[in-house]
Amino acid sequence: MRSGLEAQVAELLDKLKIDYSYEDCKFPYIIEHNYIPDFMIQYTDKNGSAHVELIEIKPANQTTMENARNGRNQIQVALNAAKWTAAQEWCKRKGIRFKVLNEDQIFQTNKKRNPKKRISKKRVK
Repeated sequence: MRSGLEAQVAELLDKLKIDYSYEDCKFPYIIEHNYIPDFMIQYTDKNGSAHVELIEIKPANQTTMENARNGRNQIQVALNAAKWTAAQEWCKRKGIRFKVLNEDQIFQTNKKRNPKKRISKKRVK
């Protein structure tokens, strides 16, 4: 796994006995770049319907400009938007769902996110 969040999601999927694959598909999103989403899961809901979902795990500060804490996060948000547009188009063609999950959704926190602004420290001469 490439991140702690991804590892925690894998543990949860294992506990729930949900079939999944990790970074199992890739597709282009910008010329000469490939996007490899984190998980593809297959499950049957309580009504007996089978589902397949492609899931990307990202920290909240890389999912929306509102949550971005700095310029680096803002660049990542823009790059992720291009990836996710490609993923949504690919999933639509395959008839599956695409979801992006962050720590709030994974851990089901109902707390309203208040992005923290970094305060630059003034140098003392």
